[in-house]
Amino acid sequence: MKKVNLRTIEAGPGRYVRGEGILLEAGTLLQKLGPRTLIAGGRRALAAAGATLQKSLDGAGISVPDPVWFGGECHEGNIRSLAAVAGKVKASFLIGVGGGKALDTAKAAAYHAGIPVVTVPTIAATCAATTGISILYTQEGEYLGISRASQAPAFVLCDLGVIGQAPDRYLRAGIGDTAAKWYEFDAAYRKLKKEAQSPDVALTAAWKLSGLCFEVLCAHAEGALAAAREHEVTADLANVVDAVIFLAGMVSEFAGDQVRSAAAHAIYGGLTLLPATRASLHGEVVAFAVLVQLIMEEKPRAELEAYVDFCLSAGLPTTFSELGLGEINSAELRLVAEQAASLAGMENMPFPVTPELVERALWRAWHWKREFRGGGERTRED
Repeated sequence: MKKVNLRTIEAGPGRYVRGEGILLEAGTLLQKLGPRTLIAGGRRALAAAGATLQKSLDGAGISVPDPVWFGGECHEGNIRSLAAVAGKVKASFLIGVGGGKALDTAKAAAYHAGIPVVTVPTIAATCAATTGISILYTQEGEYLGISRASQAPAFVLCDLGVIGQAPDRYLRAGIGDTAAKWYEFDAAYRKLKKEAQSPDVALTAAWKLSGLCFEVLCAHAEGALAAAREHEVTADLANVVDAVIFLAGMVSEFAGDQVRSAAAHAIYGGLTLLPATRASLHGEVVAFAVLVQLIMEEKPRAELEAYVDFCLSAGLPTTFSELGLGEINSAELRLVAEQAASLAGMENMPFPVTPELVERALWRAWHWKREFRGGGERTRED
């Protein structure tokens, strides 16, 4: 009889609460976590949500010292520093406020401090609020890898009123990052089946959920972006926020370490070696990297065209110049390709990947306007 391997399935956050004005109820929701907390996050995020959060906590009798800045990057030094502050103020739990890097730093700091963590996403740009992992970077913003030394959130407090006030660029990035879930998990799932491995229930759930994520984006992204531009809370916005923050996070959690990502995120990691890309958001770079992955897979022209049209409709980058890389040279492309080919996730593609293959795909992505459009470069500004 074939032996069944040990499988750990991550369950995600203890509780995901999403609604307009939900931060007004934070104190009541979080009372059971303890009498004292520390709030840490990005400066703009703390300005957007900190006062409401602190007032609610004060009203529930939870002691709150002054909020602290998380440090700007999810870097080991910032993680250790935040954990030390949490210990110094004797925090019963930690609250992370902001985008992916702030939330990942808070989750990792809570892990090291040995206390629960609550995430308060102020933008819907990634699924970081719901996952039990942290993405590590250098202090300069170069991607390092995934850390499991990270606390799964006890609560996710997702206030649509706060998220709806953020610039719509962040929601666009979230749409790009979430769309990548489908393209990456579909490639990884095909690899498992090609190798005659029977994907287990959790992996199958991740694959199906990634497809649901993309269906939600196709149905509701246009309306959600319209709402975000007008800073309104609508059903379309709620659906897309749930897909970006919650469903995409569950894809990552159900799949676990076996299939965390595929080529697109590895290519993203390679592109962060180039300082010019660090002005772009994670999901913006990932969205372009999906195009590179599709070229690597030798997808039919119609599928490439459909994906590019999806990006254009969502205002996502489809060219190097939109990532600030209009002057990229062959040495830089080679550097990106070598790094990308070596990063975790690339092994999940349904064929062997070499730096040469990645480099050719990058070159073709650079010139897709001629190869796939037969003319002038079409961008998201058109």
